[in-house]
Amino acid sequence: MEGEESSGSENSMTRNTFTVWLVYRPQKPRFTVVGVAQVFHLNTNSPPFLSTSMQFSVVTTNPNKRVSIFYDHLSAFVSYHNQMITQPVMLPSLFHEKHSTVQLAPILGSGGCSCFARGVLWVGDGPGCRRWVVALRLILLGKLRWKTVAITTRRYGIYVICC
Repeated sequence: MEGEESSGSENSMTRNTFTVWLVYRPQKPRFTVVGVAQVFHLNTNSPPFLSTSMQFSVVTTNPNKRVSIFYDHLSAFVSYHNQMITQPVMLPSLFHEKHSTVQLAPILGSGGCSCFARGVLWVGDGPGCRRWVVALRLILLGKLRWKTVAITTRRYGIYVICC
């Protein structure tokens, strides 16, 4: 009889957990780059190396109506062809309210990181028109926790690539 009671309470607990999950179901935040202020340092000597100093404006949206988000240990850096070209910058901890939008504007500097500039596309028609097109990515790394009423989840890793 004791086994039957425990399996009944386990089923009840499973149903309750599933119901709570259905009601609150946390969704991942969305990140969008809305602006970039940049200064490139492109060495055209042989071989060309690329380093950069940039400021990105990133908007993050919490799509959850019932769940807030804690961002812990969030850092940002710029990469080029999967190579880090800025040092990671630690961003302050952030509490993201339910169904809201927050703007971040980290300033990222080269700090001695540089990489070989392969695949740099030169664009221009005349001798006075010199532009370089470089495919850079903003990478955000960190941990997040979801919070609702009295429940805070464990930390989950987050890896965001903004192209």
